[in-house]
Amino acid sequence: TLLLSAIVLAAGLQWIRGEASWVGTHHVRTHGRTARCAVDDLKIGDKVTGTVTHLFEYGAQLDLGLELPGFIHVAAMSKDRVEKPEDMLSIGDRITGRVLTVTRTTAKTPAQIKMSMVELPVFDKDLDAVNALKVGNEVTGTVTGFTKVGAMLDLGLPFPGFLHVKQMTGDRGKDPEGVFIVGEKVTARIRSVKGDRGGEVELTML
Repeated sequence: TLLLSAIVLAAGLQWIRGEASWVGTHHVRTHGRTARCAVDDLKIGDKVTGTVTHLFEYGAQLDLGLELPGFIHVAAMSKDRVEKPEDMLSIGDRITGRVLTVTRTTAKTPAQIKMSMVELPVFDKDLDAVNALKVGNEVTGTVTGFTKVGAMLDLGLPFPGFLHVKQMTGDRGKDPEGVFIVGEKVTARIRSVKGDRGGEVELTML
């Protein structure tokens, strides 16, 4: 009887350990998948809260409990001029901000969620119309002007469109004013939608 009880007890403990292990693994996998989905679901203007993990010369990085870290530029920490991030934040501080841009890794930009701690004019715009835009969607706009590296377009949206010269022809060195003229109608596809720098829809014709 004692031997049988010991065998049953051992089997029970082994089953419990197995269940605990399975639950732990399942939780981690589910948590990771949920984090990725949560990042994809973020929209410009959404409020997110995180913990400051690093301070840099030009901003602060936050752990948001998501796949990507948050980042607040020093200029987006206060309406007043801030000399150094340390003047506003400390490691471990819990910060709530609003999403400006979700950036995946590129050659020049790290993967991060850009945030603002202050209410910017961009948040007063019709963000529902902007957040309804999807990468790859075709939009048509009118060329309103040029910068040294591209053309600005009126898309009839809260954010203007921007078409880099490289996304017009594949030739970075070409003069954008040699490709289009002001008033010309242009159809292009959306590359990204950004809430920083006042809001912008990046476009491509390639």
